[in-house]
Amino acid sequence: MILLNADDYTLNPDVDRAILALADAGRLSAASVMTNMPGWPGSAAALSTRAPGLALGLHLNLTEGRPLSAQARTAMTVGDGDFASLSRLLMKALAAQLDYGVVAAEVRAQLDAFSDALGRLPDFIDGHQHAHILKGVRDALLDTIRATSWPAPPLVRTPSGHGGSSGDAWSALPKRTLIGCLAAGFRKRLSEEGLPTNDTFAGFSVFAPGERVASELATALDADPGGLHLVMCHPAAPGEDEASPRDPHAARRADEFDALMAMPGLPERIWHPRRNGDGAIDWPAAIAHGGSRP
Repeated sequence: MILLNADDYTLNPDVDRAILALADAGRLSAASVMTNMPGWPGSAAALSTRAPGLALGLHLNLTEGRPLSAQARTAMTVGDGDFASLSRLLMKALAAQLDYGVVAAEVRAQLDAFSDALGRLPDFIDGHQHAHILKGVRDALLDTIRATSWPAPPLVRTPSGHGGSSGDAWSALPKRTLIGCLAAGFRKRLSEEGLPTNDTFAGFSVFAPGERVASELATALDADPGGLHLVMCHPAAPGEDEASPRDPHAARRADEFDALMAMPGLPERIWHPRRNGDGAIDWPAAIAHGGSRP
């Protein structure tokens, strides 16, 4: 079962257009949303119409844009009011200096912003720059999930596998190794909480544009050893909006979009949601049946 997820919906209009186009073409399984960005909730309606054929998730964001909660605006920002950098968040997490109450308030605010705009809870949760796995963040996230009434437990991304090839380029090995270390114990915690997660994971990149993008994506998809193989991608359509914030990874994102649009047979290879009568996804059942459709 290959779950192909596009991260970063609402990062900018170019990303949004790419995700919607790929969803319309049946070339995505899922998309995750940064609900603290200026494009939300204005861009929620366009995504909601794709929900029958697209799993929708919360892309918990603690490193880009501005916080939604008053607590995080006081304790997690720099001078311009934006979140502090990933490196600063990481250092605080490693030093056990993250304030649980502040992080929990921001997790709740971003989760509420998702459900307020879409009228439903997310099908899954992951994290921008994998911040959700950090110690000091994971406890707040899992406690918030536990305190929320779900129609079915959400899948929570683990950015590492337990055996098998990752399918990532060798250039991404340092990033993959670091994140694997930071994720230590996370899979066990999810199991203890009764939350479904992916078995294997691919999609790490150094975000360098070039001709290898298509082959890297193909290799990531081919590395499916069974179970739930989650592949993340970060597409963006070529820029049309002059006012759109400049993205340092725009060229790589455009390459990913072109590669995904051109990949032969992609819609038939990847998983597409099958929902219960209440609109929820039964993740254990989907994984047990290999994501097959009725």
